Amino acid sequence: MRLAGSEGGRFPFWSPDSRSIGYHQGVKVVRARLDGGGAPQTLYAGSSSALSHWARDEEIYISLGTAVGKLHPSTGQVSRVVSVDSARGELSFHRPYLLPNGKLLLSIRTNRPGESGVYLISPAIPNERKLLVVSTYFDFAGSRLFWGNGDSQVARRLDLEKGELTGEQETVSAMLGVEATDRIVAHGGSNLALRRANVGAGLKLVWIDRAGRAGSEIARLGSPHSFRMSPDGAQLSSFRRVSGQNYLHVRPAKGGAWNRLTFQIGSVGFRVWSPNSKYVLFQSAEFQIAGKASDGSGPEELITKPPGRQWPTDWSKDGSTVLYYEFDAKTQRDIRYMPVGETGKPDPSKARVYLQTPANEYYGRFSPEARPRWIAYVSDETGRDEVYMQGFPEARGKWQISTVGGRFPEWNPNGKEIFYMGDDSMLRAVSVRLSDTAVSVGKTTKLFPLSNEANSSYDVGPDGNRFLVRAPVDERQAPLEVIINWPGLLGKR
Repeated sequence: MRLAGSEGGRFPFWSPDSRSIGYHQGVKVVRARLDGGGAPQTLYAGSSSALSHWARDEEIYISLGTAVGKLHPSTGQVSRVVSVDSARGELSFHRPYLLPNGKLLLSIRTNRPGESGVYLISPAIPNERKLLVVSTYFDFAGSRLFWGNGDSQVARRLDLEKGELTGEQETVSAMLGVEATDRIVAHGGSNLALRRANVGAGLKLVWIDRAGRAGSEIARLGSPHSFRMSPDGAQLSSFRRVSGQNYLHVRPAKGGAWNRLTFQIGSVGFRVWSPNSKYVLFQSAEFQIAGKASDGSGPEELITKPPGRQWPTDWSKDGSTVLYYEFDAKTQRDIRYMPVGETGKPDPSKARVYLQTPANEYYGRFSPEARPRWIAYVSDETGRDEVYMQGFPEARGKWQISTVGGRFPEWNPNGKEIFYMGDDSMLRAVSVRLSDTAVSVGKTTKLFPLSNEANSSYDVGPDGNRFLVRAPVDERQAPLEVIINWPGLLGKR
């Protein structure tokens, strides 16, 4: 059975009565009824996690980044259940799972080395935190907690009354014949359904023209991380996993091996090249802005520091200014900028606010002028993400670029178009005409569909007529695998 309208949907989860399926589509949480109840329904737009738990009829637990929200499917209303504790160095919550005793299992990211991992939290006692195991992800089924340990998947029994792990650690990979990349997507009683990753297939980067015609493959990616081509077109940057952590890698655009650029500072996303292609900014594993010379010389440097979480998004063509956004507990995501000092690196001590409202404003991109006069960005002020433009350095005027939902705006290098990905995952081009004081928004043209990911899956070529796009190497998807009576298998040696 194919669910109409679910194109680009990921990470499905069942309703308790098995009559509906929830899934994530970009930043939206969507419900599809299996009883002929009409088109898929968007329950919420703005979730930061692609993993949710439908615990009870009117309770879907979702990640809001710095909080866990309880989403009520019938109304679409979200109430906060528990928020991060900045005094503990907590930055974000992911993968909430409600246990039968009312406590929450959560992946928590912190700014304290060695403390990010899986925690047990009591919403009734907000300051109660109990560390279970340091891990990058987890699953829970049949009273056992599953998590990744190096290249293996392991499990231990969770005593719900005591709130602690008991018994010996069991290696799931060896006992069940599954791999660490397999994920539990459904469970019932003593049965598990696993989603097996397409191990070895990976992703590729290919050039695609405006008509959607694909050219030859130019690189392979190890995971669905975003990527970015250097301004001179000579290098690519992306992240690759080493010993359970992501590190920044670069390679020549015309071919060759990926070279590891960072060794001390782990990374999670958002590479920004300097306009001379000699320096790269990225988001560290603890959500700070870090940097490194692209030729590998010089130290790895933290540019910003906690408690705020920052994402670098652009570097002006004249080299004078870096654009980024930062999370604030009251105003959510806000766009900021900081000047570049004589050392050629941004100076956070002189950072200024560009846009700060109760809505989310993020992913700002400078107009490709010698001295940028405009910024394209994303805001959810209408209830869903759309692309807008305002003046720079002061936010003046306002023009809406997208009308069907919009994310990941990019400029044509000639400054006459803005590209973006709509809610339907279609890449669109919007013609714009810029003056010193105003913007004229022209025709919108559909180009071709993109993969619907949390990270941008395209980059614009120097001529504005080709796009470097991330695509699966093998379009075939591995099937679900059902394991019957898995507890009995675990007991065998």
